[in-house]
Amino acid sequence: MGLSTRVIDIMETLIGRRELWRLGRLIYRHARRDGHNDPEINGEYALHRKVSEWAGRRNEPFNVIDIGANIGYWSSHLLDECQRAGVKDINVWAFEPSDEIRVELTSRLQSLPAGYAVSIRSEAVSDEIGQAAFDATPGISGIKHLLTTAAQLDGDTPSVDVAVTTLTHVFEAEKIESADFVKSDVEGFDLSALRGAAPLLAQGRIGLFQFEYNHCWISTRSFLKDVFELVEGLPYLVCKVVPSGIDAYDAWHIELETFFETNYVLVRNDLLEVFDVRRGQFRADNTYASNA
Repeated sequence: MGLSTRVIDIMETLIGRRELWRLGRLIYRHARRDGHNDPEINGEYALHRKVSEWAGRRNEPFNVIDIGANIGYWSSHLLDECQRAGVKDINVWAFEPSDEIRVELTSRLQSLPAGYAVSIRSEAVSDEIGQAAFDATPGISGIKHLLTTAAQLDGDTPSVDVAVTTLTHVFEAEKIESADFVKSDVEGFDLSALRGAAPLLAQGRIGLFQFEYNHCWISTRSFLKDVFELVEGLPYLVCKVVPSGIDAYDAWHIELETFFETNYVLVRNDLLEVFDVRRGQFRADNTYASNA
């Protein structure tokens, strides 16, 4: 038995196994930069500021797509940051399939400065075009989502059929040449949204593609490994939004597959320096640190 193991055994004797577990989990999550899902402290709103400042330096329209917009907290905060950064020309496409929630979304995003255009759409965004079952539980909720086949068979969740589209189809229909910032928060169906945008990623037509990763990915049988495989050979790095900025991963590693709630982002290669992306590596002992 090594010294470190003896020390840990003593700590367990003093505080108990459950408290030791809690302490170990706290330290582990901190080292991984997997904090609370609070955009004020997890790096999400800090990324808004960086993106807005970048948009303000450019003399061209800023195109944003919000998949799973819910009642519009994410889009409204980004638009506020854009105003502060002096961005004059913005186009936002916000997708929210819930009729009830979309009323709140429309209300929140209706008063905007001149030059700020928002299109609110009722489709879900996935990897195919058609119809799909969607959670129809009454009330305003941030966790409504498309239903898996298993969830439909279970029958515990009321459902309604909604229209489903892909980002590739949206770009064609709306004549969108490129999107600077895409966000997906669709409770485990984010990989489907990414796959529906694969042709766009192959062409480099999206600057940043942020997506939420958490335990909901289990129900859709999705893995971060699938994202790495999706962008292999494409001009993007898979990165994580952390409180101090953006950490990049050159390759998938099993230590990433924890289903802890956090935000990842695909960053196009030409934007890595713009957003001060820090690259790092996993070592043989399964530990990771960025180079910065």
